[in-house]
Amino acid sequence: MQLKITAPDKTIFEWEVVKVNMPTENGEIGLLPGHIPLSSVVKPWIVKITLHTQEKEKMLKSTEFLFDDNQDIVLSVWRWLLFVDGESILVVTSAATTSLKQSEEILHKNKETLEKQISELKAQGNIEDIEKALLDLQKIHADLKLYQMKWIVK
Repeated sequence: MQLKITAPDKTIFEWEVVKVNMPTENGEIGLLPGHIPLSSVVKPWIVKITLHTQEKEKMLKSTEFLFDDNQDIVLSVWRWLLFVDGESILVVTSAATTSLKQSEEILHKNKETLEKQISELKAQGNIEDIEKALLDLQKIHADLKLYQMKWIVK
């Protein structure tokens, strides 16, 4: 099954996969070849991508993606859309973290700043701004989760 994860400015991932675990608004779903067609809203969290065994070795040597202890690719995504037709999966997201470029300390500081901002926004009562800030906070939590996972160092 072909998986394509794209952002407005670039393709983040495009590869043949065995399985994808995707965080959706209705819970985490596992996508396998032949999956029924569906579309869903992706929520900010961790995506796990299982490759064919021979492909794992190629990817381990030639990419900056993070791999968990099962040699699955792990990345975090921001909220957007998922489309499945049984033969391919398309994820359109505005942001994805594929490697740990920000330090854990900076992420914790950003988290604290956002939590303070959310408290202030709640006092003002602007629902749209609160919702966006909460989604940003979920993405930071997902990035922090990447730090907590066991991943393979190349």
